[in-house]
Amino acid sequence: VQAVGKSNEHLHAPGTLTLPAATLIEAWTEFGLSVARAGLRKLIVVNSHGGNEEIMGIMTRELRVRAKMLAVKTSWQRFGRPAGMYTELEDRHGIHGGDVETSLMLHFR
Repeated sequence: VQAVGKSNEHLHAPGTLTLPAATLIEAWTEFGLSVARAGLRKLIVVNSHGGNEEIMGIMTRELRVRAKMLAVKTSWQRFGRPAGMYTELEDRHGIHGGDVETSLMLHFR
């Protein structure tokens, strides 16, 4: 789990942490190259924030080319939102750091 991504669209909210796209592409590609050197040949990267979608696409393509590994990206929201998944409060105020997103991050780490 990488806790900080590209979130500059949320800078109006106090406490928002964000990194530039170029920094994330370089860092995440290096993470991938490191695990490739350790022998990992397949990597699935799961996105939980829309602002990182394009960055993850660039990074996984770099890993396919540079490390010759199967690297793909997906988003946990890609598979839909089952009825009752979000409480009314979470649905009204956004999912950032709510029950669903926090549960998923705890599961993936």
